[in-house]
Amino acid sequence: MKGKNLLIGLFFILAAGLFIANELGYLAEISTFQLAAVVFLIPVIAISVAKLYFVGIFFPLAGLAVIFSEKLGITEYTEGFPIWIVALCLTIGVSLIFGKNLTDMWTESIIGTEEVISEEGDEFINHGVTLGSSIKYVNSKELKNAKLSTTLGELTVYFDNAEVSPGGATIRVNAVLSDLVLYIPKGWTVQNDIGSILSDVTERRAKQEDGTINVRLVGKAVLSDVSIICV
Repeated sequence: MKGKNLLIGLFFILAAGLFIANELGYLAEISTFQLAAVVFLIPVIAISVAKLYFVGIFFPLAGLAVIFSEKLGITEYTEGFPIWIVALCLTIGVSLIFGKNLTDMWTESIIGTEEVISEEGDEFINHGVTLGSSIKYVNSKELKNAKLSTTLGELTVYFDNAEVSPGGATIRVNAVLSDLVLYIPKGWTVQNDIGSILSDVTERRAKQEDGTINVRLVGKAVLSDVSIICV
């Protein structure tokens, strides 16, 4: 996907420039290890902020505090375990405030490839992927709401074996620097209200006939490709 590749490419070019500047002495006060930590951890923090994945926010921040403790004059506060206990407490506290239970807090994957099949009775689907690839098969018998999110990843969702509740269903998508593909049954009447910023949102379907199965697509795509395919 062009937008994602462009941003990732620019990031690595910037990282290369920083390392060259460091070797030439323009960043003499920062060691190669410290620079590498910044280059690696800052994107992790940024992605985690987008996902509200607080483990990936507070622990990297704690790591940066330890690495730059002397320059920041906080060495006495970063020695030993207290700073990691603080990161743990902040992770748990903020996660609970934002409505994430303790299981979701630790099992949500930032990097990985997975294939998931939903249970037949699911009325609400919530699935996301970051820096990875995922395939989701929805087998719900009375689907009402679905929340799909992907950041720097690839997500494919099959709704062809799903049934919608009599009142219709809403599918909310959030794609950032990603490829998202939705396979929608041809018998559904779909209202596409997905907003896009520097993204392509395309529909590959025949002309729809008015029906009683109404589904609304909402959300946003940022620097992403979203494909809606009728099957």
